[in-house]
Amino acid sequence: MRRLGGQPARAAHRIDALLALIEARIETPMTVEEMAAETGMSVNSLIVHVARATGRTPRQYALRQRLRRACWYLMNRPLSVAEIAFATGFSSHAHLCAAFRGKLGQSPGEWRRAHIGTDMMGEE
Repeated sequence: MRRLGGQPARAAHRIDALLALIEARIETPMTVEEMAAETGMSVNSLIVHVARATGRTPRQYALRQRLRRACWYLMNRPLSVAEIAFATGFSSHAHLCAAFRGKLGQSPGEWRRAHIGTDMMGEE
């Protein structure tokens, strides 16, 4: 088990478990309050511990993971953008497109055409 910054091992273990849960249930978005309940932490404590571990807030981390998974689907599965949206926890095709444009600067379709046959999405 890794020790995150100066965090006690118990808090680090709870954050590691939460990050794994976010990955495992990527199609089911969690609120920050649900994440806090899952870890047994207050919302403020959760935000601090996740930021120390990932450099992002819980919401930012979850969104990034959902977009990374969407990129993987775009490259590796012949699914429509709407199917990928629902598989990655977005409420609609439009919701995924807006998040994609906001973070990656292009639509999922444009991204797919530009990245077919390449490696996973680069760092933002």
